[in-house]
Amino acid sequence: MVSVARRASNRSRRVLCLATQWPLVAHPGDPNKGIPSDPTNAAIVDDLGDVFIDIAYGGSCTASKVDDFEMYARVMSEAVAAGKKVADGVEFFIQFGSEATQRVAEERGWLDTFKAAGVTIINPGCGACIGCGPGVSETTEQVSVSAIEGKIASYTAGMWSAAAVGA
Repeated sequence: MVSVARRASNRSRRVLCLATQWPLVAHPGDPNKGIPSDPTNAAIVDDLGDVFIDIAYGGSCTASKVDDFEMYARVMSEAVAAGKKVADGVEFFIQFGSEATQRVAEERGWLDTFKAAGVTIINPGCGACIGCGPGVSETTEQVSVSAIEGKIASYTAGMWSAAAVGA
């Protein structure tokens, strides 16, 4: 639920029927072809058909707040409870953008959850969105899914951005 301060001058009410909403993924665009990085590049997940994922990446600086990792942990916890983990042939990286966030994740037991799900944990620092370290698509055939909205290093690779809860 989203709420605004009572004294806010731009208050409004929005009613949203979740039964009519579908999980979306967004392609980050391709500046070399004049395709902007824009949420309107979104696609309904069910309309994509079979897309085989090679790399999944969450975290880094733009998606590395404690609440982002709380979502990752919730999704991974439900998967582990259902007997699921990262599929064979898929690399899943989670990278912390700060030591403080990593400490919180460790204190709350999320690191154990990520490891149980088959996730590779990367220490804080710059990552795949700037073409650095694990998580970067190395060929145009690799398909990556990232929780980093609007950022990706390899525009020629198959890349989709998705929210952790909706993916």
